[in-house]
Amino acid sequence: MIPVIHYLFYCYLKLKTIYIGVLLGLSIASIIGTSSAACAKPRCRPFKAILFIALGLYGAAPATHACILHGFPRMFQMGFLYLCIMAVTYIAGGVIYAVRVPERFFPGRFDIVGQSHQILHIAVIVAVYLHFYGICCLFHTVIRTEQCLMPITLKLGVTDLSVSSTSVE
Repeated sequence: MIPVIHYLFYCYLKLKTIYIGVLLGLSIASIIGTSSAACAKPRCRPFKAILFIALGLYGAAPATHACILHGFPRMFQMGFLYLCIMAVTYIAGGVIYAVRVPERFFPGRFDIVGQSHQILHIAVIVAVYLHFYGICCLFHTVIRTEQCLMPITLKLGVTDLSVSSTSVE
């Protein structure tokens, strides 16, 4: 998520810093919450699921803010759809894990293959792929334009700081 925030807020250092700071805080909470001995018991399963879902939902905050800054048409050109599908995949995996589908409805049938924990891991792998592809789209957009995604306005009133590319022969 850090590269996504970096490219979405390429010219907005304060916003980038705030979003990355909150992301790191949520990530640390997830690491502590899922690896502590106190949460190894089945009664903590909903708490762990909430941590995963919060981490998945957090991506909506900077994405929504970027949509406001850049507009939906520009966001979809930059690969925003892949990031939306990534968030849905993370959330779906967390919900399936929390409610223990399908083993809840068919006890014993999914003891080896197909249990909710395995489905969660598959959802994470799919989401990681979507995340990577979305980052590649964002990267290519920034590289192609060779400028900030939004123009910078200085106190002098200059709004276009792009450098025109001229070929040197």
